[in-house]
Amino acid sequence: MLKTTVPLFPAVNFFHLGCFQDYRTRAMPEELGYWRFDSNAIQRCAQAAKRAGYLVFGVQYGGECWSGPLAHVTYKKYGTSTKCVNGTGGFWAQDVYRIVGKL
Repeated sequence: MLKTTVPLFPAVNFFHLGCFQDYRTRAMPEELGYWRFDSNAIQRCAQAAKRAGYLVFGVQYGGECWSGPLAHVTYKKYGTSTKCVNGTGGFWAQDVYRIVGKL
């Protein structure tokens, strides 16, 4: 797993789209980072997605960060899920967010 350090400033604004299922053929194929058990995992993922130029990102399994160039279209590929916990996804489930404002 890729574990990186991302500063927490400036903060990225985003809103929650919901909890969605995922599978081995990922709905969002690009892993941008891994911040499991980090209380700032969602913000760190938002920053990584913004730096990569992506509008939508997902946090899965407590801190895995996923996105991709078509994530804004593909995130709902497998439908909704009820397995997300505390905004950081779950087992094969992603809390999905959309960045607000300019990239």
